[in-house]
Amino acid sequence: MTKEQKDKILKAIAEDRNDYARDCDRRIAEEQGKIIGADYMLQRFLDVLRTEVEPQESEEEE
Repeated sequence: MTKEQKDKILKAIAEDRNDYARDCDRRIAEEQGKIIGADYMLQRFLDVLRTEVEPQESEEEE
């Protein structure tokens, strides 16, 4: 096998690894986006619950 053939093979392997790494990074970013979105929705839900519960508690104290 010539040096050129070895270089082509190594270059192809490196490109495949880069493609795989990019794909993994994209998937991780998508999952992080889902987590961030879910966290935001949970915080909004908890805020709504707090605003509904707090006025009732203050009315009971009076």
